[in-house]
Amino acid sequence: MQRKGSYEYLKTIRQPTLVVNGDNDVIIYSINSWILQQNIPNAQLIIYPDANHGSQYQYPERFVRHVSDFLSEHDSYVADFLSEDDAAAPAVFESTKQSGS
Repeated sequence: MQRKGSYEYLKTIRQPTLVVNGDNDVIIYSINSWILQQNIPNAQLIIYPDANHGSQYQYPERFVRHVSDFLSEHDSYVADFLSEDDAAAPAVFESTKQSGS
């Protein structure tokens, strides 16, 4: 039973969010991923068919493509989010971006 307002804090998340789940996940039921997507602004939900909690391992090529597409869509947000004062963060972002190419 959901308590009144128990998901309200999710509405404060402003970062683009990718929620990934398998439709046969018995650790985090798909309904919980759907609730996240419904309550986090700018969230996208991917549910892989015939997959469990390790859906990213069951569909590795598809998962990488979906994550790459998601990150590409939000490149400008990530660039704006990273502080110019933080020298390490852009380096991590760049190395991650290059490894996906």
